Amino acid sequence: MCKMTIGPCRILELEHYWPSFFHCDDQEKFPPMCKNDVRELKFNTTGGQCLSPLVPTENTYAFYDGVEGCGVQCENPMLTQDEHRQIHQLVAWGGTVCLLLNLFTVVTFFIDWRSGNKYPALIIFYINCCFLVSCIGWLAQFIPGAREGIVCRKDGTLRMSEP
Repeated sequence: MCKMTIGPCRILELEHYWPSFFHCDDQEKFPPMCKNDVRELKFNTTGGQCLSPLVPTENTYAFYDGVEGCGVQCENPMLTQDEHRQIHQLVAWGGTVCLLLNLFTVVTFFIDWRSGNKYPALIIFYINCCFLVSCIGWLAQFIPGAREGIVCRKDGTLRMSEP
């Protein structure tokens, strides 16, 4: 019985909040291989609630480490709405400036392509083309309604380690 509680409640064990009377190595309280009708008891882990900042999710890839059924919410709970807005503005301005400078460089190469189509300058052209595509990727989140689809999953959890 003791070992059956460890699985669903392992977050308590990881955080060192495991009660002393539930140490399963005590042979007197929990004898090995005793006949116990509740040995096949399964805990209902779906009925629990996730404490903030975690939100309920069915996606196993979104589970917070050690807490099954709960994932990290999409909005960072450590920042206020105003701080989120300021960070989004910083990314928007930085991405726009980067996009314009890279676009200027690429257009400059196209204008003077005959003299710029040589080995050292051609590398700079290709690097700026890559940076231009990267800036477009950073700015894609500012298309109306696109940010939630890019950064968040449909269940409100944060996308992590995904392409």
